[in-house]
Amino acid sequence: MAPIYRPPPLNDRDNPNVGRSHPLRDLIVLALGTGGAVVIIAIILGWTINLLVPLVPQRYEARLFGWITVPNDDEVFPAETERLHRIFTMMQPHLPPSELTAKISVVNSETPNAMTLPGGQIVFTSGLTTQASSDNELAMILGHELGHLYNRDHLRGIGMGLSTTLLTSALSFDEAGGFITNLLGLTSMSFSRDQEQAADRFGLDMLYATYNSAHGATEFFDRMAAQNDEGGGLGELFATHPLSEGRARNLRELIGARNGQ
Repeated sequence: MAPIYRPPPLNDRDNPNVGRSHPLRDLIVLALGTGGAVVIIAIILGWTINLLVPLVPQRYEARLFGWITVPNDDEVFPAETERLHRIFTMMQPHLPPSELTAKISVVNSETPNAMTLPGGQIVFTSGLTTQASSDNELAMILGHELGHLYNRDHLRGIGMGLSTTLLTSALSFDEAGGFITNLLGLTSMSFSRDQEQAADRFGLDMLYATYNSAHGATEFFDRMAAQNDEGGGLGELFATHPLSEGRARNLRELIGARNGQ
């Protein structure tokens, strides 16, 4: 009986079925490559959404989101509500034409804040209205929120949110999914920060148009910066909104440019 030929065993270097690179290196390359591709897709989606949103007729938005209402406390804070409506009435002649009707209300919350919802709902908290030191300060904040409304940032936010959710869901099975999700978050932050800065500029324009003065433009942000230890550096880099201190600084630069300083 002829002997059976048995080939000598292959070491890992000669075995074609064994990769020559370290598994950790392969994972890093995969994460960076996939993450870079996803960020590019997210940026393209963001640009596409920005191009498509202005094409959506405002009357359709009003019909689609007009049902959104916020349980308000206008009867509990009649003076604050009347104050906001008076400021809005003064501001209206200077606003661009729109098929969206702003509906302003006050809710009972100690946290100073304001927000714009799809369909034209603008909500102020009682903590903000009671802390405001002047009508100019409230006008700046109201102008900022109107900037979000007229720039259609709420629709852009919905579009970016859906896009990010779809992308992260598609990558949830990937070992590098967490890393890629963080990259997506940073990408969406840049869009949000740009929208906040544009709304600040719109608010400043409305303040000038209504009062012919920039007095009160930075009062809210100065107070928030004094009340909160915001830090800076990486804190500002990873914030979805520009920090209050930075926003006040940017507004002062804009005011200085207007005044030729």
